Amino acid sequence: MSSCRSNLNRMWTGIIPLYAMLTLLITGASAQAPFKVFVFQGFFGYQHSAIITATAVIKNQLPTLLGTTPAFTVDASAEAAALSPAALANYQVLVLNNNTGLGGLTTAQRAAVLAYGQTKGIVAIHSTADFKGSGGSWPEMIDFVGGNLNGHTAAMGTLKKDPLMANHPINEGLADSYRMDDEWYGYGSNPRNSPGAKVLWTIDETSMNWTAGGDMPGNDHPIAWIKEFPNGGRFFYTAQGHRDSIMQKNFHARRLVYNAIMWAAKASPTRIAVSPSSPAGEGLTLAADRSALQVTFAEGGAHAFKVCTLSGRQVAARSGQGARSYSIPDLRSGSIYIVSGRTPAGAFAKKVSVP
Repeated sequence: MSSCRSNLNRMWTGIIPLYAMLTLLITGASAQAPFKVFVFQGFFGYQHSAIITATAVIKNQLPTLLGTTPAFTVDASAEAAALSPAALANYQVLVLNNNTGLGGLTTAQRAAVLAYGQTKGIVAIHSTADFKGSGGSWPEMIDFVGGNLNGHTAAMGTLKKDPLMANHPINEGLADSYRMDDEWYGYGSNPRNSPGAKVLWTIDETSMNWTAGGDMPGNDHPIAWIKEFPNGGRFFYTAQGHRDSIMQKNFHARRLVYNAIMWAAKASPTRIAVSPSSPAGEGLTLAADRSALQVTFAEGGAHAFKVCTLSGRQVAARSGQGARSYSIPDLRSGSIYIVSGRTPAGAFAKKVSVP
């Protein structure tokens, strides 16, 4: 493929300039007003360096991971005083970010968190299921979460979707299996047996050297699950997130948490239409569907476009007349591409994030 720095005029030559409009039609974030997310970073035991990294990703990258405008806004604090009923009432989702030893919360703060979880959304990451920190135990929250750390192994392992939940919204845009190097928890008893729990992902213990105790028989080892409550509350937990690199570099982990936040907030994805009348070079981040980008031109007009990597390598180029749709397959999962081109309505350049 040639360089993206070459001029599109050669593609444009000979095309009769009729008026047209380009739209990139892809699954993306909700067009509704952004909802509010609160990330609690406090801990009462082991301090994960990944806390700061994960919060930065959630705050600065996830809101526009799949959309042109933020799906949500994010506030964050390590102060447990922020976990009051009045403060939490401002948010649709509470993210519990590596909060080792949550039993260290006051009685009032514990009650506020449990009450919030009955009617709104909670997304919990990694050591939020570790109640063995200096904060001590918290039986009611252990029951709510559905698991309590009882040993762990740091290893590269193979994760798999649970077949019964493969089509759940939290699994949208994710491969059926993938490998990840992180610290994996054993919980003493199988979280699958916790009342109301539905397992989204398991880890294959045969894919690694599993050394931790207190785990589940038959290699049924959940690492991500959900619960739904009668009064509308939704809960999600993932064991991923011990290492800084998980949220920082792994698109699968980011997409999983993004999907979980959207699901917990009951925010439904919609289709996004982007017009080339936007200024060229505007920083838009859109999502392709399972590594294939769909580019659709509306009725009338001539068009030309190309798809390039951020480094400038061209991977596709197309041109044509009138209403037409193009599918650009085999894009690399987790990568960002630039789609640029011309119609008689003007030039355009858009960023596309591939899940």
